[in-house]
Amino acid sequence: MNQGEPIPDKTVIELLNDRLKSDDCITNGWILRGFPTSHEGLALLKQIVPLESILVLSMFWKDDTIYDKALYRRFDPVTKLTCDLRDIKDPQVLQRLTTRPKDRKAYVKKELAEFRAFRDYMLDPEKKLFTKVCKVSGDQTQHELQLAFAKALEMCLNAEMTATPPKSA
Repeated sequence: MNQGEPIPDKTVIELLNDRLKSDDCITNGWILRGFPTSHEGLALLKQIVPLESILVLSMFWKDDTIYDKALYRRFDPVTKLTCDLRDIKDPQVLQRLTTRPKDRKAYVKKELAEFRAFRDYMLDPEKKLFTKVCKVSGDQTQHELQLAFAKALEMCLNAEMTATPPKSA
């Protein structure tokens, strides 16, 4: 896990299950980023949370943006951090940076295809796994992205409120 390897789904679920029982999560809700990433993770998530209660905010990126991000990503063995090669100006730091095998285009292309297949499965309206889904393009500035997520979130919440009006007595 220290080398950027994924945390096993079972471990994530155990930690998540404990965390969701805390008062602040019960009162304020919670955000889960980047999980589930597999059918096993999805099955485990279903065991602790009703999926229909989850609002999914999904960000979509163009292939070129994803490849560009990966091709310029480097690992610093001294700090154990990843960085964007274009942001590093110090020649000593530049000299020690390495490219991880999973940051090469062929690997990224394979992983991207697997990710998109799983994402499309999870978000398929006919499967009805998640009933509240908002999609946003990731190919925007950070400010535009924040505004897009806020608007998408507002639209989803408004749709939910109007879709289930209170029953009259």
